[in-house]
Amino acid sequence: MDFWGLRPSRVKQFGWKLLSDCTENFSETYRIGDKGAFGKVYRGSLDGKDVAIKLMTGELTDVKRNQFVAEVNTLSAVNHVNLIQLTGYCQEGNQCILVYPYFRGGCLQERLFPHTANQREHAEDSPPPLTLQERISIAFQIARGLQYLHDDAKPPIIHRDIKSSNVLLGDGCGDRLYVVLADFGLAAIGERVLDTGHDHVVITSHSGGTFGYKSPEYMLRGELSEKNDVYSFGVLVLELLTGRKVVTRAPSGVGWQTLVDWVKPFLRGDSETAQDPSLDRPRGILDLSLWNQMAGDSTRQMVMNNFRLAWECVHEDYGSRPSMRAIVQRFHSMLLDVGWDFLIRTMDMEYVLAMSEAEDTIGKDDDPVSQEHHEG
Repeated sequence: MDFWGLRPSRVKQFGWKLLSDCTENFSETYRIGDKGAFGKVYRGSLDGKDVAIKLMTGELTDVKRNQFVAEVNTLSAVNHVNLIQLTGYCQEGNQCILVYPYFRGGCLQERLFPHTANQREHAEDSPPPLTLQERISIAFQIARGLQYLHDDAKPPIIHRDIKSSNVLLGDGCGDRLYVVLADFGLAAIGERVLDTGHDHVVITSHSGGTFGYKSPEYMLRGELSEKNDVYSFGVLVLELLTGRKVVTRAPSGVGWQTLVDWVKPFLRGDSETAQDPSLDRPRGILDLSLWNQMAGDSTRQMVMNNFRLAWECVHEDYGSRPSMRAIVQRFHSMLLDVGWDFLIRTMDMEYVLAMSEAEDTIGKDDDPVSQEHHEG
């Protein structure tokens, strides 16, 4: 561990010059995506592989330093096919850079909402809307990644910033669509908190995350537990199924309405204002582009079960929300019932392929010529 607190056990440390050279001194030509709170992202190539290079911009604040350290330490310690891998990092003076594999499909938010103001010029090149099967597959894959963080990572980790812009898509489609959960810059507190005992609630002095995805107890009282991630996951599932943004203008025109508040009249079972609980009920809130994919009672039942599961995840009482392990088990059952068990097998195969690639990478790391290029 260095004086920053970095503990990179399995990732490379790149030199600034190498990363600068492969992006032509971080030229705007290589820039991808929008500028985030940490900095800008560029596309480059290292050892013949496309990578995404996240460059910290502006002043090195304590917040940015903490995010950088959290990302390096967390991702160098986890290993799951549905969590982004950290290819390497650079820390020279006050310069901080993170390097990841490049995902050609972009982020889920851009795929769900391709016609926002800053993307209208690319509207003609937009891929088709995600199918129902693809959306369920995305939810299932993210659920598996979160279950790993909560149950199998040592120590367990709370992500704290589950949202569609932090889900990255590969270039496959249908049952070949592969996604990962990214951006672990807020995960450090969860890493330390869960050292105190599994499923404990700890009061934090500050709240991370994004409005609309944050659980009530975390946003209002700073109460942190793994059920914060469960709440955010429920919002993500609602976003996938409804095709609506997580925060929109309130119907009155004053203030904002969250997606959870919008679906309440349709999914709240203990209210006189709840809608008809028939299998056709999903049509009232389901993304219009998915309506023609609701053929058969089994598909409609599966969609309704997904809505019910998402609603359980966003329960105001954190103790009433299911665990990620229970959520993954529910997805298994739903996929089997609807005849989509091939999605389960596909994910298992992706894991095998990912492990094979990792072994190839380790072999290259042992190559003294390769190491020489990355010393810095």
